[in-house]
Amino acid sequence: EHVVTKLAISKAGGVLVNVNIHEKADMLRRLLENTECCIMIIKQRMKNRDHMEMLYEICPELKTQTAGRLQTVLLPKRNMQDLDELPENIRKEMQFIPVEHLDDVLKLALEDKNE
Repeated sequence: EHVVTKLAISKAGGVLVNVNIHEKADMLRRLLENTECCIMIIKQRMKNRDHMEMLYEICPELKTQTAGRLQTVLLPKRNMQDLDELPENIRKEMQFIPVEHLDDVLKLALEDKNE
């Protein structure tokens, strides 16, 4: 996961900054306040540190937010045949887009929805 994430961020022209897992919430708060961070990819727990609790401490309203509903799935083209294994109601509610290369994924993920 980590390697794929790094490659995708690099391919998209982003900058990846690893944060020390031993940092406290106040350090994370300062980092977020003093940077132009647009996306945060976070592992919930690591080595007995609950990173989500740190985020909740910084931004308590996150606890009350409802997670978005997954509507579109980019799926390797070779796995499209496996969709038959999903319940029909799920297949009807979601859009499955076959992709073959990372470039396909990035193009779809970064396209301007207003065009």
